[in-house]
Amino acid sequence: MVRVSWPGGGTGPLPVGEDGGVELGRRIRARTFRLTVLATRPGPRGGATRAVGIGSLRVPGVAPVPSAGAGAESERPLAVRCGDARANVGGREVRLLPRGTLADLEAGRPLRADACSGPARMGDGVQRVRSEAATFTVDLLRLHSAAPRPAPAPASPGRVVDAGDLHGSSVDGVRLALERPAWLVLGQSFSKGWRATCDGRDLGEPRPVNAYANGWRAPRDCREADFSYAPQDGVRLGYAVSAIACLLLLAFLVGAPLLARRRDGAARGRPLAPAAPRERLLPDERPAAMPLPRALLIAFALTVPLALLFALRTSVAIFPLLTLILWRGIGARALALVAALLLGVVVPALYVLISPRDRGGFNFEYSTELIWAHWVGVVALVVLMAACWRSLRALRRRA
Repeated sequence: MVRVSWPGGGTGPLPVGEDGGVELGRRIRARTFRLTVLATRPGPRGGATRAVGIGSLRVPGVAPVPSAGAGAESERPLAVRCGDARANVGGREVRLLPRGTLADLEAGRPLRADACSGPARMGDGVQRVRSEAATFTVDLLRLHSAAPRPAPAPASPGRVVDAGDLHGSSVDGVRLALERPAWLVLGQSFSKGWRATCDGRDLGEPRPVNAYANGWRAPRDCREADFSYAPQDGVRLGYAVSAIACLLLLAFLVGAPLLARRRDGAARGRPLAPAAPRERLLPDERPAAMPLPRALLIAFALTVPLALLFALRTSVAIFPLLTLILWRGIGARALALVAALLLGVVVPALYVLISPRDRGGFNFEYSTELIWAHWVGVVALVVLMAACWRSLRALRRRA
């Protein structure tokens, strides 16, 4: 909807046709008129249109104004006044004077505007800056303020002789030459887990420096500094425990058949007792399938704690997975096989195919690039839990 107004009169709201035409309904005689946009149609994605621009305007029977072209007329400065562009800075109006030529305006080039009403004073705290309604709209506003009492640049307390060697979670061999106590800054994202030592002396917890880095107050006699990420020690311990567990499992897989053969060889010289049927580690019995409503109810009850354990968004995969296992009566052997395929084939394949780029310890997207391997591991762990639950129920029934 639009409205057309002219000196001494105007119309009410007028609809805009599909071709962009507007019918006034009567003949109007005026030297100037104004077209005001009152309302807009919803955009292609729905919702109200936040901004409207009129690209061209044509009035039947009125010859268009000739373009300035490339002559001397196009380089004529715009006839503007102070306040034709305005901004509100911290609740105070700042008038601006646009500058440019007619050619700049017709070509759609941005115009520069300078403050013409003196400096704007801003208070402490959060300040809101917005463009005010005027002939021109402010699109990009640059604020500049000199320090009222510029402080002299402090003299350097020393220098870094050698930046040391950067490792995955540590920096060592940093050599310093200090003339007085100074701030020792590690350009890594701030974390209380970082630790720094000077000549073997612990400097304590870091402090935020430059809004992101880790800083420690170093004494004057500090000559060699080392940095390390303390939580990494727990990761290394986990690696060691996992390695020992893998070796024990490997020894069990290799040693169990050998012990069984030695036992059979020792029993050959004695009368053989009737051989008891050997039970499988995982039962072959197929659990009874559940009705779908009951499977949905039990799966929902199990999904809640599991989603809180891993992440709420894992419920999208855990809930239908548990529902399928209960509804179709999938047994422990099939579940263990699926988990083995996920952990032994799919996860290693994802690590090989994705293979994040090593940026020298600065690849902050490493974990997100491998997130699919993490989620596959979560699914495999849930499947293993279900297999363990099936096995325990089968053994309990036999007992």
